[in-house]
Amino acid sequence: METTLGIDLGTNSIGIALTDQKQARILYSGIRIFPEGITKDTIGQGEKEESRNATRRMKRQMRRQYFRKRLRKIKLLEILVACNMCPLQPEDIRRWKNWDKHLKSTARQFPDSPAFREWLKLNPYELRKKGVTENISRQELGRILYHFIQRRGFLSSRKGKEDGKIFTGKDQMTGIDETRKNLQNRTLGTYLYEIAPKKGEKYRFRTERVRARYTLRDMYVREFETLWNRQAAHLELDNKQMPQKRHIYLKGTSTNNRNRKIITHLQQKYGTENISIENSRITVSYLLPLKELLGGKIEQQDGNLKFKCNESVLFWQRSLRTQKSLLSKCVFEGRRFYDSIHRKWITAGPTPAPLSHPEFEEFRAYQFINNITYGKGEHLNATQREDLFKLMCSESKEFNFDKIPKHLKLYEKFNFDKQTKVPACTTISQLQKLFPPETWQQHREEIWHCFYFYDDNELLFQKLKKDYNLQLNESEKLKKIRLAEGYGHVSLKAIRRINPYLQKGYAFSTAVLLGGIRNAFGKRFEYFKESETEIEQAVCRILKERNTEGGTILKIKDYLTKNQYGFTEHDRAFQKLYHHSQPVNAKTLQEKLPATENLRNPIVQQALNELRRTVNKLLSDCRQKYGPEFQFDHIHVEMGRDLRSSKTEREKQTRFIRENEKKNEAARQKLREFGLQPNRENIQKYLLYKEIEDKAGIVSCPYTGKTIKISDALGSDGCVQIEHIIPYSISLDDSFANKTLCEATFNREKGERTPYEFYEKNPSSSLWGDVHCWEDVEERAFRLLPYPKAQRFIRRKNPDTNEFIRRQLNDTRYMGKKAVEYLSSICKDVKAFPGQLTAELRHLWGLNNILQSVPDITFATPVPVGMRKNYYLITNEQYQVTQILPQEADRPQTENNEVFITGTVKHNSFKYRGMQDYPTERNDGKYGARLKLSAPVAWHPLFAQKPNSSEEQLVLKGKIDKGIFVCDYLKQKIKTNLPDGSYWVSLPVRNRSFQDSESVNRPKLTPQQVQLYGTIHEGRFHCDTYQCQTTGGDGKFWCILDVDTEQPEFTRIKNEFPALEERQIILTGSIDEKGIFCADDDLNYKVSTTLSKGKYYGIFPWESQQPELSEIEFTAPKINKDEKLIEGQIWVDEHTGEIKFDPKKNREDQRHHAIDAIVIALSSQSLFQRLSTFNAQRENKKRGINSTEHFPLPWSGFIGDVSQSVKNILVSYKQNLRTRCKISKTLIKDGRQIHSVGNAVRGQLHKDSIYGQRLAPGNTEKTYHIRKDIRDLKTKKHIEKVVDPTIRQMLLTHLQENCHINTNQEFDIPSDAFFKDDKYRIFLPNKYGEPVPVKKVRIKEKMENAEQLKNNVNQFVNPRNNHHVMLYIDREGNLKEEIVSFWTVIERQNQHQPVFQLPADGKAPICTLQINDTFIIGLKDEELEVYRNDRSTLSKYLYRVQKLSSMYYTFRHHLASTIKNEKEEVHIRSLEAWKQANPVKVYIDEIGNLTF
Repeated sequence: METTLGIDLGTNSIGIALTDQKQARILYSGIRIFPEGITKDTIGQGEKEESRNATRRMKRQMRRQYFRKRLRKIKLLEILVACNMCPLQPEDIRRWKNWDKHLKSTARQFPDSPAFREWLKLNPYELRKKGVTENISRQELGRILYHFIQRRGFLSSRKGKEDGKIFTGKDQMTGIDETRKNLQNRTLGTYLYEIAPKKGEKYRFRTERVRARYTLRDMYVREFETLWNRQAAHLELDNKQMPQKRHIYLKGTSTNNRNRKIITHLQQKYGTENISIENSRITVSYLLPLKELLGGKIEQQDGNLKFKCNESVLFWQRSLRTQKSLLSKCVFEGRRFYDSIHRKWITAGPTPAPLSHPEFEEFRAYQFINNITYGKGEHLNATQREDLFKLMCSESKEFNFDKIPKHLKLYEKFNFDKQTKVPACTTISQLQKLFPPETWQQHREEIWHCFYFYDDNELLFQKLKKDYNLQLNESEKLKKIRLAEGYGHVSLKAIRRINPYLQKGYAFSTAVLLGGIRNAFGKRFEYFKESETEIEQAVCRILKERNTEGGTILKIKDYLTKNQYGFTEHDRAFQKLYHHSQPVNAKTLQEKLPATENLRNPIVQQALNELRRTVNKLLSDCRQKYGPEFQFDHIHVEMGRDLRSSKTEREKQTRFIRENEKKNEAARQKLREFGLQPNRENIQKYLLYKEIEDKAGIVSCPYTGKTIKISDALGSDGCVQIEHIIPYSISLDDSFANKTLCEATFNREKGERTPYEFYEKNPSSSLWGDVHCWEDVEERAFRLLPYPKAQRFIRRKNPDTNEFIRRQLNDTRYMGKKAVEYLSSICKDVKAFPGQLTAELRHLWGLNNILQSVPDITFATPVPVGMRKNYYLITNEQYQVTQILPQEADRPQTENNEVFITGTVKHNSFKYRGMQDYPTERNDGKYGARLKLSAPVAWHPLFAQKPNSSEEQLVLKGKIDKGIFVCDYLKQKIKTNLPDGSYWVSLPVRNRSFQDSESVNRPKLTPQQVQLYGTIHEGRFHCDTYQCQTTGGDGKFWCILDVDTEQPEFTRIKNEFPALEERQIILTGSIDEKGIFCADDDLNYKVSTTLSKGKYYGIFPWESQQPELSEIEFTAPKINKDEKLIEGQIWVDEHTGEIKFDPKKNREDQRHHAIDAIVIALSSQSLFQRLSTFNAQRENKKRGINSTEHFPLPWSGFIGDVSQSVKNILVSYKQNLRTRCKISKTLIKDGRQIHSVGNAVRGQLHKDSIYGQRLAPGNTEKTYHIRKDIRDLKTKKHIEKVVDPTIRQMLLTHLQENCHINTNQEFDIPSDAFFKDDKYRIFLPNKYGEPVPVKKVRIKEKMENAEQLKNNVNQFVNPRNNHHVMLYIDREGNLKEEIVSFWTVIERQNQHQPVFQLPADGKAPICTLQINDTFIIGLKDEELEVYRNDRSTLSKYLYRVQKLSSMYYTFRHHLASTIKNEKEEVHIRSLEAWKQANPVKVYIDEIGNLTF
């Protein structure tokens, strides 16, 4: 037996299959479903992705902030009471401060004496303004200070960035910048009082608000200093001292050297008499000025306020704890080992370098630089690399790639898009100009270290000035310097090994190998310095060879061992080698998958944790069946796209997919207008046509250069085909990036060869068009195709199928490698397979429709032989087809002189760009119009002809924007009065000179000079833009042209749309070499002309009295409850005449994961090679070449085996049964470690909203009320919950009159109904001022299970989720239920009671229900006994609990992957219905084993 485990690993699912291909058996298949590691709706949103624990973590942080705020208030009140600044007694504060074990939270109440309430009622804003200019009392000053402790502003540090929402403002919150601007010379309190509404003042709408604004800590410090200077003397507080005590805990005895130094320092600072030592605790007693205790040390320096708040009650804020321990280790230096004591795997090694470190910036920059290619795959030379690095070191932030060609004066085709972001070396850019060059070069790491670690700007300034000759005279300028946050993935040690080779121009993968060799040598490397070049050449030779996985490292080890470098065969130093994508050292197999390490990626972490449980359970099960020595011989895994990618990659992929969906939808719409099937082939043909058109204007075949009309590309004669640039049979790459259009005749001759291979075989110019050499073909490819596709087209290297397959199977992404590495702990042969290849196998083996039975179509359909059409099928309960409806309308037949165009009807007018609006009675929507046309009256070229270029005339392409002509080649910007757009500009050449491209001294250009990079061959200079004769030698040169910018001649590239007369239509189209015009909007409309090939506007009179309008597509029909709607394609088998129906792939059945896993298990490299051969035969058949097109099944009866295997699957759903978990924390306070252990709740006890219980006017029973923003009202039900009947009626009237909504029926509220253009739209009348906007409304809710948060406080919450339902028999023999909330369960556990309890009136429990519990529903007891071991039958009746509420239980079929299909639901709404359904609870383990 040779077993292969296939795993289809997704973000919330695992499909798993075990096969034995030798004995042609599927041993096991199953599915495990679990919640995603992050909130599902946020996947692919980049920084907005939210971990499932993020909300809980945020709430926990808020609770901690509230706790700390409470401690600050208590500390301040104690000081105020001691100074007679607050009307409280010390006992009042102690009662609020201390915890009573018996009375608990009821005793810990906020002080509530009458005098204190009156003190709190004092207007703090009025007092803050008054305190600046007038004398106030101690208690009034105390009220101001208490106001400061409540709102003390954002503490900005030297490292903080003064940008973002907190400074600019957001969501009606005023930003710091605006507040700072409005303060002028006033204190913050004075400004806020002046804009606040005054008592008795009439209401008016205010743009400035006191609240809802961000402020800075500095503003409060400045105001405190002003108030203290004004009030302290007359209140006799200026000299007041406050006694303080501080405890310090020593580590070790008080006699050791370290502790003696601490004690001596404290005695010198505070006096020996103020220091007492008791065991390991030191108590320091000292007096502190009241001002310093309240506000810290505040000083004025050069007009700026400086303050230190280490002792300040008002302004002190603890530093954030470092999270560096959570960082993963260096990908090259990290070493993993098993900790047998704590029973977990640990990764040790250096941590990654900070992103701001100069050496990391250099590392990142050279990686990017070495990946740049231009022209025909040329890399930058040493001078260009150094020049580009200097550019990256001069930029303060990332920039677009289009800056690089301009800087290098290389106007060639590059392998990066112009908008690609280039990483700048921001640290180097900011810091190197602050110091002398010699100092920066010698001490750049120490200088960076100062900026990275110093928080105090003044101390940083003094340090840099003293030690590194800082060339600044003001410390304030240092505040503007901001270093990048975060860490890379490589340590400084590895960077220092790799960087020397990146600087030499080696690719990253090569540099990593060479850096690893240097690391293995260690200090001995200096002795072999002379052999470094030889080692580099050897590694390059090894990389050019065909290496299996792990083969490269083995060859390097072998080379180092045999060449007398001091290494032995199994040298431990080889563990220090690096590889960019593969493990360096072999691992010992383990009995089962170990616990996963912390990957800092919640999606992958969750998936791998569930994979561990599932695989280990399967291993255990197999060892019971096949013996204790059982191991998987092979493991094949396919990871979902979201799992393999990082957060940034997922965001890019989501954006890319969204853009492609838009393009595909536009293509489908256009094909429907043409009357063609929007199938995959037609969509791709249209998109490939548009790709060339967008790049070149006129669509030509990249192979022959002949014009391709849209009718050629989409015509039924197949004269133009989709061609794989690198043959699919070789590359197995069926992506859009490997396809282009090609003439069918050429394609037949080309066969399974690359363009260059075929050119070498047959370079005939009659075949390839008007070309004389391969370079001409390359030039055409770059003119017609996007750069990456053109690079693929001109590839000269002979392709190798095995190489492409190996590349497909080598997942170099971090998460893909981690999954393979993890599974390698139990199996030596683990491979990751790409999804597109397994999808191809699934299709060829006929497994796509295995989950959905295809209904028989017994009546005739209007589908001709050889065509496929999309239809809706409606079936009855017996799965018989009752109705067939088309999804698209048939295109009307047109005569020779008729055209069919598509436009829109809007406001009773048919609109088409090429004709005047025509009135119609049709409803709004898309329509086709048939028009009878006369002969064309005029032709206008779409594109102007490019002006001729000569040795004396340079023609450049550029854009005019706001009267300025800009061109990449030309430094000078030319002013003009021409309208905006793309233009050719012709410039006379006055003089030209040449300079060797390798020259160190780059030519400096004047504004009237153009520099071009090209080749001199046989006395002629040539580049894409200019050619001329010269006397220079052959090679690469710069050509410097002096041009006359005073006499530019502009030619607009695209001509304007012609003027249109009544009853005329303008059609845009292509004219081919034969003079045939084909309209872009109607494939069938063609006109003979005598014009040359190109794109044209044609003006045609139309003879029809009026356009004949017809529908384009139909919406999906509505069906009854007992009917089913199936979408798919109907076609007729040309051999048998049988009507076939291909339904859409059924992704609503969970079992598709298991089918994928079976395919993955049976995949192999040899199978992909066989797939390559099959694709070659299939492509030949398309070309009209006879071939034996057949792809065999893995074994006879395979489809039946798969069908039987998946029929027996019982899906396993993860349950979150744990309600609490133990937590332990170690805190350090005053040098003493405090270890605490407790329990944490695993979930949310209640919803966030806090309600008040009230009796609304006109109601007889109390309800729970809460204020909500008026913008949160979304539906009619929300309006009905508004408490105030007057406001409720105002809302309904507004929706009816202003939003045109019928309020007598159900409706959704538009997003701008109550708030539009930053203004509220609902107002209450006001006799004494302006109308008052309604911003919030009071909502009432009915909650049967509301919980009161605190006794004697009108605060209630919704416990939210029900933990379980207990069904039981009471003492009278009746069946009853009890709903138990999560809140109640936690209370039971805190009191050490069982979670499941029989109620007081209960006699015997019947059953408990929790989310994802599984039940057999619908079988009688005797039927259950018969089918007890029949998994396929039990599968039909197996359901999981989806929702639970009082007497409303929702069950969903275990195979359902969505919650949209109501037919997959079972609802039980009464105890009688429970008895009739006869639910039987069963347990499904991780691999689908069922237990009653």
